[in-house]
Amino acid sequence: KYTEGKPLRVIAWTTTPWTIPANFALVLSENLKYSIVRFKGEYVVVATDRLEYTFEKEEYEVVHELEGKEFEGLEYEPAYNFFVDQSNEKDWHIYLSEDVTEDEGTGILHIAPGFGEVDFNLGKKLGLSAVVHIDEAGNMQDGDWKGVYIRDASSMITKDLEKQGKLLRSEKYMHRLPFYRGKNPLIYMSQDSYFVNIQKIKPKMLKLQKKINWIPDIFKKRFKNVLETAPDWAVSRNRYWATIMPVWESKDGEQIVVGSIEEMMEYTDQVEKVELGNGKLEYRVDGKKMTLHRDVCDKLVFKKDGKEYHRIPEVLDCWMDSGSVPFAEHHYPFENKRAFEEAYPADFIVEYTGQIRAWFNVLFRISLILFDNIPYKNVICHGVMFGNDGRKMSKSYENYPDPKAVLEEKGAEALRLYLMSSPIMVGGDIHWSDDILNDQAKDILIPIWNTYRYLSLYANMHNWTPITTEFTSQEKLDKWMELYMKQTTMKYTQALESYDIPSSVKLIQPCIDNISKWWIRRSRNRFADGNTDALQTLYATMVLFSKTFAPQMPFLTEEIYQNLVVKTEVDGAKESVHLEDYPVFTKKDIDEELLKDMQTVRDICSSGLKIREDNGLKLRQPLSKAYVAIEKDFLRDIIQSELNVKEIEYSQKAIEGESLITIGEDEEYITLDIHLTDELIEEGYINDFVRQYQNARKKGDNINYEDRVKLTVNIDQSEVRNIIEKYIIEKQEDLKLMEFKIGDSVMGNRFELGNAKVSITVEKGE
Repeated sequence: KYTEGKPLRVIAWTTTPWTIPANFALVLSENLKYSIVRFKGEYVVVATDRLEYTFEKEEYEVVHELEGKEFEGLEYEPAYNFFVDQSNEKDWHIYLSEDVTEDEGTGILHIAPGFGEVDFNLGKKLGLSAVVHIDEAGNMQDGDWKGVYIRDASSMITKDLEKQGKLLRSEKYMHRLPFYRGKNPLIYMSQDSYFVNIQKIKPKMLKLQKKINWIPDIFKKRFKNVLETAPDWAVSRNRYWATIMPVWESKDGEQIVVGSIEEMMEYTDQVEKVELGNGKLEYRVDGKKMTLHRDVCDKLVFKKDGKEYHRIPEVLDCWMDSGSVPFAEHHYPFENKRAFEEAYPADFIVEYTGQIRAWFNVLFRISLILFDNIPYKNVICHGVMFGNDGRKMSKSYENYPDPKAVLEEKGAEALRLYLMSSPIMVGGDIHWSDDILNDQAKDILIPIWNTYRYLSLYANMHNWTPITTEFTSQEKLDKWMELYMKQTTMKYTQALESYDIPSSVKLIQPCIDNISKWWIRRSRNRFADGNTDALQTLYATMVLFSKTFAPQMPFLTEEIYQNLVVKTEVDGAKESVHLEDYPVFTKKDIDEELLKDMQTVRDICSSGLKIREDNGLKLRQPLSKAYVAIEKDFLRDIIQSELNVKEIEYSQKAIEGESLITIGEDEEYITLDIHLTDELIEEGYINDFVRQYQNARKKGDNINYEDRVKLTVNIDQSEVRNIIEKYIIEKQEDLKLMEFKIGDSVMGNRFELGNAKVSITVEKGE
């Protein structure tokens, strides 16, 4: 009708020319339009959207355009007819499929049902012939290319098609290809196989999967989709090393399937059972310990009713082994029946997102088939770690730091906290970061250890030893520390019990900050005085800290526990923190009012510090007065001390005045008087000087806390020099000075007190 009586050539497209001899269909899309084109005196058909790609710069004329469905059912002459005797009436026709798109090729697919998943499934659906014309080594078995490897045959077939005038064009084309380890390319080839009928159990699979808790929850839908679209499971493989398929077959096709070595012994005397004593047995073949692999089992010949049975060559899919782990590790049902049944299904399992389709899937399938139950209750599905080059970490890419070096230089605790606090634990992908790893040590591990050392320092200084690991102080600040730790333990436990690993880890840094940067800072004078309430509170805090966070910091918490509990032989000490009962608290143990009050105080203090920062007032510079709407005296005392003000007053509303600055509203406001008198300025100088002096002592050579020192101070302004000199004379004993000198020759490292430049040197006294 459109070709003037001439033949119509169909321009098909393939990336595997070696499969063309096994072509049995061409496929178009019912959603695309196709053009009949006059090209070099012939008529050809191509998808309209692919004309430009197909003909490149060649001239052509569109004669007519038709819907894809108008070609359906047309018969065509194949490029090769090697397999006419293996064909049927449905072969070599044009069909329609959704797999054809306008994104690549000519819009017409060549179908070889013996190769490729799409081709095979379509061929099965349409009833097409499926010929496999290559052997297991990938060599052609038919035609002029018999014995030629398929990659070489592709170029030979291309040249042959060109010689016959059947080739429009060949080109280099980049596309995805399956490959094996070592980057060897693989092909899809249909083979006879043993299958598990997944369609038969799919309704029950979809029902049972609802019982599984996925973390994060988004993977529940993905797993369901995997189950919904699952094909039957090919469980046999044509390999050598794997678990054998326990099937023996006679020449006439009768089969024996065995479920144990004992069953094998019913059909062969080649297996010997040897008693080793203590109830242990060993099975041997040819005098050697028996293993269930081909090198042993393929030698076994079964005999029954006068017939011989030999093992089939197939082995089991290795995923069958992986999916059998829960019961296979117990040798169930032959042994350990109670151990398995008490532990099944597992409470918790974890692997990366790729296992949704793999390990999680096969575990689920086998569990359903054997036990009619789920194999696990909760699943954490983590993401993928990428290297600094942006690619997934891989041995072949070598795009990752040496794990041994990371563990030796940074430590296992830092690495564990880095990974557990990251989005990777909730299915996200992350890129490796040395900076974030270093932050775990800087922001968490070092402060924890320093807090432990602080306690040890003052406990040793005051010869204090604990008699209990419990909190005993009734001081409000200490009581807050106790309640805060118990509340943190509750939150941490809740996060772990809900499998929210990042949230659990993110409680650690605020916890140690609250201990060291808030409670200890507010208690320093008490430690200096050897206050037993302060020492006991910090001791109980660090013991509870080690118990609470032991799951994610097992080494550091164990070291702290050993030093604080085991070595002090405190009552109730266990051999290890990991043998302790995990601390359990409820809301009844928590005074919410005190925790809320303290949070209000801290918010007010933050506002007060903001006023200081905005007005260039260091915290060591005392201020005269503050106003707050806090009625409780002990809370006002904390604010007064934290903000370094001489006086604090209660006022329901903010006070206005020339030097008064206010931040906040209602009961959380604070007003500071920022006017500085001469006396306040002098005190600020002294505070700054003391801080610098203490730092100089710490940096001095071999100077311990109790050592007396020689101090040299130089200040270039006489007024400031007189203030500091007077202070040193009055506090010489408190400063632990053996002697001091003061002058005006400022040299070396210096700091400022107001406009005065100051330098100090500290030497250990003899």
